[in-house]
Amino acid sequence: MNQIDKIEWLDDDEKSRKRYNNVFDQIKLSNIPQIWDYGTIKKATEGSDVIRGIIKDGRKDVGTLQILVKKKYGIPIAARINRGPLLLEPYDTAYNHILALKRARMKIPRPIPVVCAPNIEYTPENIELLTEYRWKQWNPYGYETGVIDLNDSIDDIRKGFDSKWRNQLKSSEKFQLEINEGFSRFGEIIDIYEQSQKEKEYDGIPRSVLLSLKALKESPLKVFYITNADDDIIAFDIFYSTENFGLYFVGWNDDEGRKMYVNNLLLFHAAEYFKNLGGRWLDLGGIDYIDTEENARFKDGMRPKHIRLAGEFIKF
Repeated sequence: MNQIDKIEWLDDDEKSRKRYNNVFDQIKLSNIPQIWDYGTIKKATEGSDVIRGIIKDGRKDVGTLQILVKKKYGIPIAARINRGPLLLEPYDTAYNHILALKRARMKIPRPIPVVCAPNIEYTPENIELLTEYRWKQWNPYGYETGVIDLNDSIDDIRKGFDSKWRNQLKSSEKFQLEINEGFSRFGEIIDIYEQSQKEKEYDGIPRSVLLSLKALKESPLKVFYITNADDDIIAFDIFYSTENFGLYFVGWNDDEGRKMYVNNLLLFHAAEYFKNLGGRWLDLGGIDYIDTEENARFKDGMRPKHIRLAGEFIKF
């Protein structure tokens, strides 16, 4: 029947972490907000409590769920489930998501509200199901991204790009630029990124989160960057990497890099890199035509498969 029946709530220890990650790594399309270590970092940087569980069908582990509980003056004021729960196939159905959310709501004592951005696609049927189970729509604009299937050959992936994007990649390759990898200039990269946020007035990933992720024993971050003849950094991309996927996390280039289409070069390099690691997809990290139209058009040049989630809901 492939129906979940409970959630086993976990302790915050290494044994539970390994159990959680063992299930998480089997998820077809996972994401950052549901990663164990990401919850740990949010707890350290923001003071949130973290509640984690393994979703079960009898004795079988079939999914994971991570909840962040925000506090004010030490008092819990709201719980958030961001892009969860995550379920293995064939359990990945809207109804099983609803069942898991029901158990999550029971875990959080009332009157603390639970805000949820469920990891189910935006369809009229899914919206109707959520409202039927008394989840009130909070924000109709669900997270949208695009993913590149890395099971395809690298030649087929490249052929799938639109002609303009592919021609820009060819132009960039003619410069024979060296792509550097690693953390040797990570501090400088973060400084550039913060300065870019100030100049262009946008909110990015906080420095504290990036540094905490880098400091993990096995950092999930992958850093690629390009320098010019004067050894100045002209472009960089930071990716969050798991066994299953690479996620485009942070990207930047200056005017010199833009003229050489280095963003095309770095993203295609990332597709090759994560494919060679055995990854199953490259997540382009959000496609938003409302607030970041130019960036969305650029990512769409890779002709990814679009995934839009159902939005945000709240239950008291």
